[in-house]
Amino acid sequence: MLDGKLPLANPSHFNDPFDSRLRCNPDFTDADARKYLDWDPKRARIFPEQDPIFVALEVKRKEILSRWTAFSVSEVEDSLLMWAHYGAQHKGLCLELEYDETKRPESALFSKIRYTTHYPQDIRISLDQGLDSSAKETLLLTKSIDWHYEREWRLAVQDASPEVDYNGPDKFDGVIDSPFKVTGVCYGFRCEDGDHSNFSEQPDENMWKYTKIAVITKIDARTDISVCQSSLSATEFSLKAISYEE
Repeated sequence: MLDGKLPLANPSHFNDPFDSRLRCNPDFTDADARKYLDWDPKRARIFPEQDPIFVALEVKRKEILSRWTAFSVSEVEDSLLMWAHYGAQHKGLCLELEYDETKRPESALFSKIRYTTHYPQDIRISLDQGLDSSAKETLLLTKSIDWHYEREWRLAVQDASPEVDYNGPDKFDGVIDSPFKVTGVCYGFRCEDGDHSNFSEQPDENMWKYTKIAVITKIDARTDISVCQSSLSATEFSLKAISYEE
């Protein structure tokens, strides 16, 4: 990301199993099945897992969603829950980003997540054209109200190029030129001072220390990036960012 690239993940890797999950309409008819699958089904209105129509529709659903990848950001930087869940239990880091609409890919959506109490049921798809504009927004930008504390915004990209120059186990599903600029780095309060002298021998134990040195080295020549570290409040359940410049 410091090099201007943005890593993307397919919805199949999201931690919420409801997120971006295309479901069969309960009123699916014989005619619908013939249109979607181009074959004459023996059964149409019942979809147990063993039903060949249901299985075929699941394959089509995965084909459509396989074309999409996403990147999520939040409006908040001091959430205790998100630091615990996504920041390696406060040993990780949080990047401050500035969005440039002029750099958004043509096929991409960038919008605030809509949180609801009921799963959307009005999604319509076409096997030839995939998701129409309304279906894209409903499917890719709707989550359960249980996640509202994240205050998420999501960039969803269709047909992003897969990552080809990374050989690690956690390869990204897509990489694009980033519409975001890194303007700040905040380290978790458990992210210790960097010392990567024995990183090659014990990479797991020293990963965050090594990352901290790598990031600071990378941004050393860029004066427009702020650097801070979270600290715990002494009087309430909250975090306070302490600037390295102070």
